[in-house]
Amino acid sequence: MDLIVRRPLELSFLAVWVGYFGLMWVWGFHSSYDNFWTAITFQVAFVVVLLGTFIALSRRNLTAPVQTGEAWPLVVCGLSLSIFAIACLFAAKIQAGIDYSASVCGARYQMGTIGRTGTPLSVLGNLFSYAFFVPVAAVITQNTSRRLFWIAVGGAFVCLMALSTVTASRSTLMIFGAFCLACVCLRLIIGKSLPRVKLTDILPVVAILGFMALFVLSVFSCRAAASGISAEEYHANFQKYMGMNGFTGDDATDNIDAGLRDQTNGFVGMTVLYVVHSAYTFDGILSLPDAGYGQVLLRYPRQILARAGLMEPPQDWILAGRFTSLPGALFHDYGLIGLLGGAVALGVLAWAAGIAVRLFARKILVVGGAGMLFTVLLLSPIHPAEEFMAFPFICVMFLAVPILAYPFTKPRRNKACGE
Repeated sequence: MDLIVRRPLELSFLAVWVGYFGLMWVWGFHSSYDNFWTAITFQVAFVVVLLGTFIALSRRNLTAPVQTGEAWPLVVCGLSLSIFAIACLFAAKIQAGIDYSASVCGARYQMGTIGRTGTPLSVLGNLFSYAFFVPVAAVITQNTSRRLFWIAVGGAFVCLMALSTVTASRSTLMIFGAFCLACVCLRLIIGKSLPRVKLTDILPVVAILGFMALFVLSVFSCRAAASGISAEEYHANFQKYMGMNGFTGDDATDNIDAGLRDQTNGFVGMTVLYVVHSAYTFDGILSLPDAGYGQVLLRYPRQILARAGLMEPPQDWILAGRFTSLPGALFHDYGLIGLLGGAVALGVLAWAAGIAVRLFARKILVVGGAGMLFTVLLLSPIHPAEEFMAFPFICVMFLAVPILAYPFTKPRRNKACGE
């Protein structure tokens, strides 16, 4: 337990990578490409270099008095802004002709057909709907009452599920889970102990995780139903698209009955493949002759700037639409030197973020920035976090929500941690 308190980020980062490799081993997936073990080796090198850099720099710990701010203004403003923005986004979707009555998957298909809308309601919704991340950061990293904690976390979870339904997206769930773990790491880095856990705390957490898992499974289920083909064929096509070849025949639809039962276990196996297929994408980057074209990192921010007319849109690449791990993206864009150099740079940034959050723990902007950086590290096996549509908007909320909450915030001076 003492090691967890002293090394929360290192252990969390290592745990997600071990879990990632463990899922691949347990489910027995096989890559469709030829350089799988090279990809795994490069990913392990990324983990070792990043951890080594961070641990080497963290040997000299900074001790400083840590001050806390008030959480309730951030909770009220963040949740209120999110609820308003999600309502605006839902209204914009309805105005655009999106029909949610059939299923979330049907709505997702319609969104792809209609395309993006630039109405004022849509702009407000996309910009401010992620404000609920700020209350979560505030109540996890600061000492608050259990009542305020569960108001913030429960309200944020309701906003999360509503937003995921309106946008028909699963990526926000992953960001939210990683961000919560990042905030727990920040709390320990700041020097605050974890609160005593009661049974009344465990049950809501289990319920939240259960609802999130059921939502992900339901998306796979309704997409299979909406595809117009059998569930077995949908599973097989999904695996082939993700770069996994678990069948003996040349065609991915061969041996469906045996392969599906033995290797994917239905929708649960598809969910696992959805999480770990970034390794097979990395293998594809190494194996396919055309995989080096285009750019992976910062594609979405570049697309936003391109829509604003500030730059040319990013070039497409052959494996677009699949996840690639952060080391895979670094290798694709900058080669092996870029992968190792990126690992060193991220280790230095994580160390600097730990120092900054100890010195400025009352500044939710600093806490949010550090939390988003740690989120990038915790999601690095799956996908570069900044490539998710939500990521830049979440970052902006750590500036916008404190500004809105400022008139209601009473400054607290000379208050050390735990007082």
